[in-house]
Amino acid sequence: MRLLRAVFLLLAATAWSAQCLHLRGTFRTGQFFTFLAKFGFKKTDRHDHENTLGYIYGNVTATSAKRGDLTHRGTLVVADRDNFLAFYGNRTQGYADGSSASVCDLMFAGINRVAFDSNCNPNGTQDFLRTYPARLESYARTRTSPVA
Repeated sequence: MRLLRAVFLLLAATAWSAQCLHLRGTFRTGQFFTFLAKFGFKKTDRHDHENTLGYIYGNVTATSAKRGDLTHRGTLVVADRDNFLAFYGNRTQGYADGSSASVCDLMFAGINRVAFDSNCNPNGTQDFLRTYPARLESYARTRTSPVA
């Protein structure tokens, strides 16, 4: 009986599979833009919407001993193809002054119209943005929709 259970568990475990991407490393805060990965999800089945969604899990850890000492913050952007192309295409553009702030304005111009942000755009409908390191008040809060 134990052998039968073991064989069943082994077969069940091999029947379910998942593909994933695991990134580990460091980045330099002096770099204005870092492209981490390109990936896609299988198309969501509208008849089984909940079970065919893709999920992204992650953690960005700061090596600084004190969170208050952090002077560099960033934004992780996960966007669909259309928004990403506009975002990524503007990474080398700029205003006449050439400042990184102006490039940032151009990069986020399209995404900011639709991206949810609790402070800047609470009416946004898309969950594209995460700031890092996370704000202290957001550690315990899990955001499952743009209007959380």
